[in-house]
Amino acid sequence: MIIRKISIHSGKMHEMDIPITKQDLKDFYEDNLGLIQNAFPYLTADERDFIIYGIPPHEWDEILKEIEK
Repeated sequence: MIIRKISIHSGKMHEMDIPITKQDLKDFYEDNLGLIQNAFPYLTADERDFIIYGIPPHEWDEILKEIEK
């Protein structure tokens, strides 16, 4: 499923193809399933971070470079 989110870091719209269904997301948000890593252990950390923050991997790289300065 293609998920489109606005990054909380850059404010830019990004999209990522994540192996999840609309029902999975609905259940997660509406049923308060707890920690995302427990709700979706089959997703990568990058995929879970994107669902929560809208930040794709290349932006995380930029954030880490800024922190390391």
